[in-house]
Amino acid sequence: MSFRLMIPALLVLATAVLVPGAPPASAGGGCHAEGISDGAATELRLTQNCFEPGVARVAAGDTVTWVNTDDVAHTVTGARNLFGGYDELLEGDTYSNTFEDEGVFPYFCVLHPSMVGAIVVGNGAPGGQAASGATTAEAAGDDDGGSSTALVAAIVAAIGLGGAAAGMVGTCLVRRKG
Repeated sequence: MSFRLMIPALLVLATAVLVPGAPPASAGGGCHAEGISDGAATELRLTQNCFEPGVARVAAGDTVTWVNTDDVAHTVTGARNLFGGYDELLEGDTYSNTFEDEGVFPYFCVLHPSMVGAIVVGNGAPGGQAASGATTAEAAGDDDGGSSTALVAAIVAAIGLGGAAAGMVGTCLVRRKG
């Protein structure tokens, strides 16, 4: 794909995610099904090029372990390199991280840019603070029909788009060199 064709493609992808009323993107765990899997879990599977669940909810201080059950390599790479890394996990390999602070921690697989997920620690607000006067239950999305899941889904979709854009740029650069 030429660089001139890549810019419009990225604009179309960005518009699809940012347009109000657009259906939520499917990515991460449950990426081959409708919606994103979301639940309490301290053990996540890397399976069928997905993180399962896509959104894992844990308490502060919990250790989360990722287990690669695929026959292909994956990585667990935290956004801004906050955790994980670029080491390949082969089938049966594991990676663990303890999450001390409350907040939302998105991550992805470097090898598969659409493979994304998020860890929600506590109510998801940094430092455990409820958002703008909301109660802790409201901030966690317990009373509002899942708006916190929608927020996490938007974060996960944005990471997926960033990974896809990086992959497209890398492909163009490789083709130009060759």
